[in-house]
Amino acid sequence: MKRIVLALVVLCSCIGVQAQKGFYYGGVFGIGQASFNSSALANQSNLLMVGGGVAGTYQFTNYFGLTVNGLVVSKGTSATGTVQGNIFNPDEDYEETYKLLYAEVPVMAKLRYGAKGFYGKIFGGPSFNFNLSGTYDVDYKNSTNKDVSGQKINGLKVMETALVYGAGIEVETSAAGLYSLEFRMSQGLTGIAKTVMGGNDIKNEYFSICLGWSLN
Repeated sequence: MKRIVLALVVLCSCIGVQAQKGFYYGGVFGIGQASFNSSALANQSNLLMVGGGVAGTYQFTNYFGLTVNGLVVSKGTSATGTVQGNIFNPDEDYEETYKLLYAEVPVMAKLRYGAKGFYGKIFGGPSFNFNLSGTYDVDYKNSTNKDVSGQKINGLKVMETALVYGAGIEVETSAAGLYSLEFRMSQGLTGIAKTVMGGNDIKNEYFSICLGWSLN
């Protein structure tokens, strides 16, 4: 990651261009860690988050713009717990894993500041996310119960809203290209379902590092 940032800084120092206004279109790719925003799931192990898609930005001025993405994002989480036993059956440990796929449309206001083609920026706004699939696995640690694999999540909502925000840098080239490095957080504002084990309300969240490119 340090090498990526250094390369962008070096590139910027060699450009020295005037920032351009108007519409930019291109793509974005992100990778990071996903989990559920639920205090009831204390023993979570974050799953890999991967996403990518198209990006459009309208730059009203050199310093203010509006960005809209159309993304496909995989996310979820894994958590451990214990089923309490009784005098006939001992306690049983388990691991539950949730795998989700979403089409996401974040709409973000962007403020940036800099000169000579190099800008620092902050951004934020709502994201409207549509579920494409959702499954769960339950792995019991002994043979008392049968493992569950690839089952559909009952009551999974079709749509969720989230808050997306973050910061990053942009490099603008003389060929009207715009390249960005972003550190992005997405926090679900609405619940999507309940956990299979325990029936706890859950919301999605993830952190990602994104690379973007676009043309004017």
